Amino acid sequence: MPKITLGTANFNNYYGVTKSKFASSEINKDLSTILRKNKINNFDTALKDYFPTSFLKSLKFKNLKITTKIKLPKKNKFKFLKNLKKKIYNQIDALKIIKFEAILIHNVGDLSSKYRKKIRQILLELKNENKTKMIGASFYSTNEIEKTMKFLKLDIIQIPLNIFNTSFFSLKWKKYFKKNNIKIQVRSIFLQGLLLQKENTINNLPLKKDLKLKLINYNNWIKYKNISKIFFNINFIKKHYKSIDYLIIGADNYSQLLHTLKYLRTKKNKQFIFKSFSTQNNNIIDPRRW
Repeated sequence: MPKITLGTANFNNYYGVTKSKFASSEINKDLSTILRKNKINNFDTALKDYFPTSFLKSLKFKNLKITTKIKLPKKNKFKFLKNLKKKIYNQIDALKIIKFEAILIHNVGDLSSKYRKKIRQILLELKNENKTKMIGASFYSTNEIEKTMKFLKLDIIQIPLNIFNTSFFSLKWKKYFKKNNIKIQVRSIFLQGLLLQKENTINNLPLKKDLKLKLINYNNWIKYKNISKIFFNINFIKKHYKSIDYLIIGADNYSQLLHTLKYLRTKKNKQFIFKSFSTQNNNIIDPRRW
């Protein structure tokens, strides 16, 4: 089973097209107890204002493992890179951890900018200084992987996997990842929460026609089968467990998180036909195009 990782992008902040938010009142429930019970000490964050330092510190886990992401800002890029190592060191101190589990490039397009060599230098230095176990990148498209690997050897990549998007899990890419000893961290298993929304919510969201139609057809199928959306999507992810090292889960609220963990831990699975949902349409599977 992959290492379950809790995504924190919507902790006290609105996230994604659905504007989901895991509110303070939800976080302050027995969340730490639930995480301990399920042996979850891995967290996915980003080096931005929403970084939940106070929450992570409050857990008081002995072996906290945190993946963070860095991204060049629109302005003051040189200043950002000049202060980046210091910011990483400060975060490590604030969280009372020895090092990050991984530091990822949030936007691989940054490695096509004039700052690419500086970014590579900083990441390699942080790894050599034992401030991160791994360095890697987050991807939306398979087209970017080989080009990135030629410029910077990655230890880990963060990629999407859900019933609409299986593009990274073809036999070709599985062989490539294994050959290059790349750890796989899966995100977007609920397509930023869209796969859990009701049809009336989908209709009211500002989505492209292709995506909205796909979601409505999916909702109709779920309704016809009379099954839980979380259960169905988790079952799909389980089919790919052997190819996954880290599995990022997110939730809009405490109840949703409990249900996700319940289905992840259950040994009772059901066989479904998934192929009909998979697509190569980037207007559907790539959030940058929504």
